[in-house]
Amino acid sequence: MGLILFQRDHCHLCDLALAVLAAARTPDFESVFIDDDAELEQRYGQRVPVLFDQAGGRELDWPFEVDAVRPGVNGIVTNERTIKAVTTTGGGTDGIDAQTTAGSV
Repeated sequence: MGLILFQRDHCHLCDLALAVLAAARTPDFESVFIDDDAELEQRYGQRVPVLFDQAGGRELDWPFEVDAVRPGVNGIVTNERTIKAVTTTGGGTDGIDAQTTAGSV
């Protein structure tokens, strides 16, 4: 399990997020475009880009900085930024529960 960047086509902020991930030397991550998926559009439409850490079950909303996404021992290092914890069912992006709880890591 790794990182997923939820993004959309022709998104300037998404391009900036990709540059941050490259600068952080983030290991392989999956890009998921939400444009043609009604469920993902509803969940992430106004929030993209969003970085989802499958291992930790956490989301990091834009804007994020290099230090916030640098790989750490337990997934995304957040430097005490507030993130949203999500629950998943099954593998991949299917079954992401829309309920989130705010918390600090």
